[in-house]
Amino acid sequence: MTQLSNALDLDNSTLTGLIDRMERSGYVSRRPGDSDRRAFRICSTPQGLEESNRAKPLIRKINEEIKSGFSQEEIETFKRVLTGLLEKFGKSRARRTRRQKGEHC
Repeated sequence: MTQLSNALDLDNSTLTGLIDRMERSGYVSRRPGDSDRRAFRICSTPQGLEESNRAKPLIRKINEEIKSGFSQEEIETFKRVLTGLLEKFGKSRARRTRRQKGEHC
């Protein structure tokens, strides 16, 4: 949980509550870790993946609305400023990585 909470910049208790709610809703499951019996993996369920796929078009639409009216240069400048602020204030995991297709766990 600590690795995930660090990556998302959330404290452990907040993340635990979020994962608990997602698990009760059927979006994720917990699975034992490979080498450390205290650790576990958070895995998307088929229902969670379906919900994620349904949300993607809405997220794209909102992002496009946010960017409308700004030039590409302005958007890039804004990204650099935000990245600089995140780095300055210790948010070293500002980059998001995409999950490989087929890799849900």
